[in-house]
Amino acid sequence: MSKILSGNDSGRPNFHELTNDASLHKQLCSMLDRVPLLQEFDHDEIECLANYCSAYKVAHSVKIFVEGDRSNYMCLLIEGYVALMKGNKQLGTVREGRTMGEMSMLDGLPYSATAISAVDARFILITRKQFDAIEQDHPRIAVKLLHAIGKLMSIRLRETTDLLLDRL
Repeated sequence: MSKILSGNDSGRPNFHELTNDASLHKQLCSMLDRVPLLQEFDHDEIECLANYCSAYKVAHSVKIFVEGDRSNYMCLLIEGYVALMKGNKQLGTVREGRTMGEMSMLDGLPYSATAISAVDARFILITRKQFDAIEQDHPRIAVKLLHAIGKLMSIRLRETTDLLLDRL
């Protein structure tokens, strides 16, 4: 059984939270373990992180976040794929195991693109509030997560720079 995510979490009425029971924690750990962003995390760190995350599913064509909106969450895509749109142009596709929305989760600025599920999808959501709780309760894990996100953003910036240079 799933429940609709309340406005207190992501604010998206089409996000259906996966049932929060004992088996969900094990599923969350398994999902988190498959995310490349977290490849440097050991089993205990994954177990800890799972206590602060939420898992959701969305149907095909659901806007996960919208360009220009301010929000407070990032997504770790576990199943399916998501189109990233800027206006009417598709910038790329986020595939299983990849992340999206991390810049806005960290800096609180509006999303720079719209993310739309291209198929039914499942993902783990980490809100700024959840990240702050990790930072308070487990600062070492929070620093490790920030380091992983920073590394990811650095790689993406380098790739974007290379693409831009190819077009000049």
